Amino acid sequence: MKFLLVFLSVAILCTFAMDESFLQQTRDRVKAIVKECVTEEKATDSDFDDIMALKIPTSHEGKCVFFCSHKKFNMQHPDGSINKEGALDTFEVVKDVDAEFHDKVITVYNHCLSTPVDPDPCVYSVNLFQCFMKEAKAAGIHELIIK
Repeated sequence: MKFLLVFLSVAILCTFAMDESFLQQTRDRVKAIVKECVTEEKATDSDFDDIMALKIPTSHEGKCVFFCSHKKFNMQHPDGSINKEGALDTFEVVKDVDAEFHDKVITVYNHCLSTPVDPDPCVYSVNLFQCFMKEAKAAGIHELIIK
């Protein structure tokens, strides 16, 4: 299973030295939240498959799964604005497991805070995700995230 978003919990999926049980629990949690959001946003199974393959769905409902997931991981507020405190708390679970990875995730996250705001919070969430993945690649943690 691969992850998305999330910004967010995308950061949690990966590791330099995290144990497999932690990773599997995190993957299971992410997958469950994405499934919940697919249902809540009335997205399709195809949208779910795209998201799990780290592709951006073409449907608006599929894009809204990113926003829904970001809200559930406390990365964005219901109005679409960034929830920096919530996101940093979400990333905190990685710190004790791999401090170096955590620091790189925070650097990537902070860089993406400058992503231009889109009036559509679903599109903005996708833009944040795309920034995160691009910057994660630049930071050398992309392969670990999509593993």
